[in-house]
Amino acid sequence: MKSRKYILIAILSVFSLCGTISGCSPSNVDSSSAGTAIIGGAGTPAKISVAFTGGLTPTSIVNGASVNVNATVLDSANNVVSGATVTFAFATPGAGTFTPGATAVTNASGVATVQFNDITNDITLRFTASVTTATGAIISNTASLTIGSPPPPVPASMTLTINPASIDILGQTTVTVTVLDSTGNPAFGASVTLDIPVGAGLGSFSATSSVTTLPLVTNASGQATATFYAGGSSGIVTIRATIAVPSIVQSSSLSINSVPNSVNVTASPLSVTVGGTSNITANVLNILNNPVPDGTVVTFSCFAGNCAAGTFPTTATTVGGAATITFTASATQTGSIIVQASAGTSPVVTGTVTITVNAAATSSIQFTSASPNIIGIVGSGVGSTSIVIFTVKDSNGNPQPGILVDFLLFGPTGSSIGPVLLSTTDSGSTGSTGQVSTILHAGTVAGPARITATVNGTAISISTSSGNISIGGGLPSATHFGVAVSKFNLEGLAFDNITSTLTAFLADRFGNYNVLQGTSVSFATDSGAIGPNALTDANGIASVTYRTQNPRPTDVPPIPGEPFYTVAGHTYNPRDGWITVVAMTTGEESFVDENADGLFTRSYSASACPSPPAVPAGFICECDTGPTFFVGAGAICPAGLRSEAFQDLGEPFIDSDDSGTQTLGELFFDWPSYVPGGTIGTYQTGNNVWDAKIPIWTTVNLVYTGPPSFGANTSKIRTDIGGAGAVTLGAGASQNFTITVCDVNLNTLIGGTTISVTATAGQLTGSTSVTLADGLSFGPTVLSVTLTNTTSTPLTPVFLSATVTWKSIISSVSYPGTITMTNP
Repeated sequence: MKSRKYILIAILSVFSLCGTISGCSPSNVDSSSAGTAIIGGAGTPAKISVAFTGGLTPTSIVNGASVNVNATVLDSANNVVSGATVTFAFATPGAGTFTPGATAVTNASGVATVQFNDITNDITLRFTASVTTATGAIISNTASLTIGSPPPPVPASMTLTINPASIDILGQTTVTVTVLDSTGNPAFGASVTLDIPVGAGLGSFSATSSVTTLPLVTNASGQATATFYAGGSSGIVTIRATIAVPSIVQSSSLSINSVPNSVNVTASPLSVTVGGTSNITANVLNILNNPVPDGTVVTFSCFAGNCAAGTFPTTATTVGGAATITFTASATQTGSIIVQASAGTSPVVTGTVTITVNAAATSSIQFTSASPNIIGIVGSGVGSTSIVIFTVKDSNGNPQPGILVDFLLFGPTGSSIGPVLLSTTDSGSTGSTGQVSTILHAGTVAGPARITATVNGTAISISTSSGNISIGGGLPSATHFGVAVSKFNLEGLAFDNITSTLTAFLADRFGNYNVLQGTSVSFATDSGAIGPNALTDANGIASVTYRTQNPRPTDVPPIPGEPFYTVAGHTYNPRDGWITVVAMTTGEESFVDENADGLFTRSYSASACPSPPAVPAGFICECDTGPTFFVGAGAICPAGLRSEAFQDLGEPFIDSDDSGTQTLGELFFDWPSYVPGGTIGTYQTGNNVWDAKIPIWTTVNLVYTGPPSFGANTSKIRTDIGGAGAVTLGAGASQNFTITVCDVNLNTLIGGTTISVTATAGQLTGSTSVTLADGLSFGPTVLSVTLTNTTSTPLTPVFLSATVTWKSIISSVSYPGTITMTNP
């Protein structure tokens, strides 16, 4: 038989020697190359390989044939080693013989050769070639030889590889199955089935049709291969290899990627104004022009143009194949900017879009602030100017600098705007913040002021109004000076430290209460004690506390019409319990502003007035007609000449006797400069001149009361005709009674006091129960009741009484006479 030559180069696995060749297995591998001795050649054996002459892998011969078994020995530098003794063996005893023997020496090419002579049939035989180094280390390797037609090996293990494991849509990859028998040799002829348990719709084992199950048979190397073709969708595919007998299953996965193939960039709108925005959208498609998977990263950058014309995010991810960002135009830069969108890695695909940023047109002007928004008239002591600010914005709502704005004032007489007084117009240009301002100046007349601001030079008028700015804050005016009391009736005849809050209310001549905050209001009293002064708040209000204590109210003689009584030479009347409080501050005398100029006018022509007006009661009229001429209260100015009437105030004083004039002994507050040449220590009643800064003042009365006083002159019960004797009421008859309740000075009792009238028989009607309110009275509390005989028993005695509850003390007064009810 003519021999066929096979070539086999086996990758060396180094085995240690076994007791018998058949006992060797891969577990005997020894990869050491110990020792430095040179065996018959130039180097030390480090590697050995086994091959059959002319054979393939694995080499096959027919039954009974012979084949050369070659062993190649190399050193660690891959140089051939000659003169090395190689020992050959095969795993199955008696399977054949070696000629000339089982050993051979490597030639100059590092090859040792023996001939194997087969004496068996249909078998796969493993051969081992070994070499021993000078140190005794053994290096070996194996190779298998198929003799005849042996049955396919029984599969014992299987591996499944996919290379590459990541492909693009429409791409392909190789699936390799490797099957080995129990000895680690290739299991040729093994039936293997490939299928796709996961992602079957994403690809196929055929380029032209859908094949998801593919039967294979391993070749002589124990391998079977197939090609997997990806479809047009991305995802994860699992490929499974199955051997039915024995049951062996292996799986492996691959990723199918839908990578970017093109980027189309759009912007809406393509043209914006400064500060405006535009939406930039990058549509990313794969090779099939379908959207790439969600989450694909897109990078945005300025490709060219004016990169300072706007800002935008640098990355975004796709949703439905589209990645969108917002471009925000600069508030100051204009021009075109080219924005580039990039996606993918290898290769990177890009697209661009151009956005133009234009200057914005003026769109609006807005009132921003007035600081302060309340000012005082000139000479009031309150700030009389306000800075009024407006803001001009473009159509995007951004502040717009360099815009000319015209101002126009609508305000009371004498008010003005701008750096030049007495002008009702002004103009200015907006700054970098879009703001422009003017200054409002108050005049001598109070009232609301309003400024309109109009953008200059616009085709369509763009304007706005400041709204009302209050001009007021003049000096306190005597006309608008008042005092409120929280509690008038104080049980000061019985207790100390009963308090009441007195609140002064100030306003200027126009009735505006925004007088100078911190204006001092002084208080004084002739009885008890009061806080000396208080400062006004922003609303012109100042409060102090009054309290009861010594001295008690001054005893004063009664005046006509006032109730009184005399006991032991002492006269009692309600004003014996009254006290006086005076409140004072610096302000101006009241006047009637006839010509509405905000100023007191001493005299002016009244030619437009056919009949000169009368002077208000309590005021006087001053006319300068050469020598000063005064017209008294209620009179009229001379014909053809008109003067503004005013109230001429005297110096403040405490009117303890309630006479309305300062009398000897009553405390007054001296103002020596009040009348030129006035005498210090002498009360001045006025100077017949309107004064702008003098003490203005007002008074208020409180009352000290005590517990109810019972007696013939004070708290009592009488018939309506004043009788106190016996009263007899026949069947159905009635009698009116008067109940008087008061303190020792005939004053009504404190607020909250209750009076209850009862009778032991009959029927009472009228004011049988009352709770007293706080207030300043001018006499006692008087109740009227009617007692009617409704009894059926003759000669019934009746007792009529009034119970007074005051400061937790209950007292009563009874009818002093006898009431008898009789029946026919």
